[in-house]
Amino acid sequence: MGLALLAPVLLAAQEDGLSPTLSGLPSGSGLALGLEYWKSFPEDGPVRLRALAIGSIRKYERLEVQLLFPRLLQERAFLELTARQRNFPQEDFWGLGPDTRKRDRSNFRFEDFNYFGTVGLRPHPFLRLGLTGGMLKVNVGPGKDRDWPSSEQVFTEAQVPGLLRQPDYYHFGAFAQFDWRDNPNDPHYGGNYLFQWTRYQDRDFGRYSFRRFDAELQQFFGLGQEQAVLALRGLATFTTPGRGQQTPFFMQPTVGGSGDVRGFQQYRLRDRNALVFNSELRVPMNGFVDGVVFADAGKVFRQAGALGLSQLAPSAGVGARLKLGERVFVGLDAGFSREGARLWVRGGHTF
Repeated sequence: MGLALLAPVLLAAQEDGLSPTLSGLPSGSGLALGLEYWKSFPEDGPVRLRALAIGSIRKYERLEVQLLFPRLLQERAFLELTARQRNFPQEDFWGLGPDTRKRDRSNFRFEDFNYFGTVGLRPHPFLRLGLTGGMLKVNVGPGKDRDWPSSEQVFTEAQVPGLLRQPDYYHFGAFAQFDWRDNPNDPHYGGNYLFQWTRYQDRDFGRYSFRRFDAELQQFFGLGQEQAVLALRGLATFTTPGRGQQTPFFMQPTVGGSGDVRGFQQYRLRDRNALVFNSELRVPMNGFVDGVVFADAGKVFRQAGALGLSQLAPSAGVGARLKLGERVFVGLDAGFSREGARLWVRGGHTF
């Protein structure tokens, strides 16, 4: 489960008011629906409030409140304050490493409360530099999916660090983002390049402190007069525990699911490091639907020295994007891999 505090995207153009949303929960949560609320203070003023509440038929929940100051110092600086609570009662888990067995599938409950702030500068319209910091409280418990055993019945703490006890964290970090996409909600050309380093400090046991580095590169090319788009992405995540420390399993990156390698189940592979590549050809069908053909590949690995293109797990498939104006409201994907076929429904683009 990727829990890096990726640099937030300021949706300054988002209109005030209440609107439905499908985004914000893992794809394995089942049918989900939520509401998102935006409000400026004063009207059309420099302070923005965002509130999100979403739930699913499998009792997944997410609540989030943000206070945004996107135009400080004549739009050269920004400040964001966020409080987020999540409850995911049946997250799938097959163990750690690239060679886990399908028959070892289990599930666990994941809850967290995250309170953090982001402050930064915008020295150029496309460039954001910032610092993050906050507190994270985590609880992992028995999974609620009766079709599969709970993870603590299949694995031990020695095999899976953080399975039986979880620390609270202080976290702090820095990021740089260069975003020159024409439309962040539905880009047709440009790029978005994000680099983030985060330190997680174990507040309770002195055993689970680690550093995390995320790099994400997105590039979009407009093709021809029909405005077809070739979209490419590379994503790398590295976690490095300190001497005598461990990275808890629930903070390790994953591969598989609607957000990366779509031919595999959500979180199918998990380890200390991960590498993902995505390519999509997006072709407008009419004013409301885009057709998509995609290819994905990814892997997880324990040692950073195993970075490279060998042993990538591939998948491919087709999909559709349902649009409301310039916003992608629903994304549908069918992915195929050596482990079968998967159908995904989510809000927005994969990237």
